[in-house]
Amino acid sequence: MSSPLKLVFKKEHSDEISNHSVNPVFSEVVSAFMSRRRFLQMGMVAGAAVSFPYLVKPENAFAAKANPSALSKAVSLGFTTIPVSTADTVTVPEGYIARPFYRWGDAVGIKGNLPEFKFDASNTTDEQAAQAGMHHDGMAWFSLPQGKENPAHGLLALNHEYIDNGMLFKDGTANWDLDKARKGQNAMVYQLSR
Repeated sequence: MSSPLKLVFKKEHSDEISNHSVNPVFSEVVSAFMSRRRFLQMGMVAGAAVSFPYLVKPENAFAAKANPSALSKAVSLGFTTIPVSTADTVTVPEGYIARPFYRWGDAVGIKGNLPEFKFDASNTTDEQAAQAGMHHDGMAWFSLPQGKENPAHGLLALNHEYIDNGMLFKDGTANWDLDKARKGQNAMVYQLSR
């Protein structure tokens, strides 16, 4: 007996026609409409159509794009810009606050299993399983109750994409452990409320 996945994917790369109706396939429609000569004709028409406004009134061709009054009405994001910096710190605009609430190694709230993070990478595989993973790169917010727009209460789902061997293992890759690496790459869901 073949595996279920082979049954699902067995025609994935097949050239067999899956539309068994009397309708023509797309390649036949294109061939009937588009000869090489027809393609060149359409390209010339498209080029002329794009150029037409500039040929009629070239002095006004860019006037709408360069209108200073339209630019002055741009909407502000509501905060002042911050300068580029190489400092090892988070910088936010004046009037804003940034503080971490979820970091790699934070205990994830498993009752009776709240291991402390060890900066020397000596946390065990079991401890890493009860701690936040590394390198958050994907986030999604799900308001609670479900179906309501609520920025003050919801679930925050985070994806921990990859690990840094030099930070997760005391000796880098010398005694690398697949199970511990997997515990550092995972997804977590937190319930948050203000």
